Amino acid sequence: MYGYDVRETDLAKYPPEKASGPGTERNEMREGSTMASGNLQPPRSGKKIRVLVVDDQPAVREGLRMWLSLQPDLEIAGEAGDGLSAVSLAKELNPDVILMDARMPGMDGISATAALKEAAPEIPVIVLSLYDDVETRMRARSAGAAAFVAKHRMEQMLLNIVREVTCE
Repeated sequence: MYGYDVRETDLAKYPPEKASGPGTERNEMREGSTMASGNLQPPRSGKKIRVLVVDDQPAVREGLRMWLSLQPDLEIAGEAGDGLSAVSLAKELNPDVILMDARMPGMDGISATAALKEAAPEIPVIVLSLYDDVETRMRARSAGAAAFVAKHRMEQMLLNIVREVTCE
């Protein structure tokens, strides 16, 4: 799993992020991360990566849509506000990657990820969460997520991870 690699990384060795804020330096990449290079340049293939954005908060979806739309190699394939809609839209739109909020009302992102791994196993799901804890990461891993990214670290990692999981 990319980002916080919970498939191959010993979770005891890489505990969840502690709160960061003014005066703390938490910008370094995790040791052993496949994203350690910090290269945010888009690949040169010319094909756009189609992204399905799933979050129950409209403002978060809008922010992600605006930020991702600035990238020349990414396009928004669609948006969903809950896990059930995400599963349905993924089957319809066949995106290259899905950005999935972990906690949503109704079918949460972890359950939706598991359902997507059954329905469309070829589509990588990147789970996003405000909660960077071992339990959430392990649940994402067990559900079949390709990556887990804490929302407070998105700008540092997310673009690289989206590009990396769609290159496989």
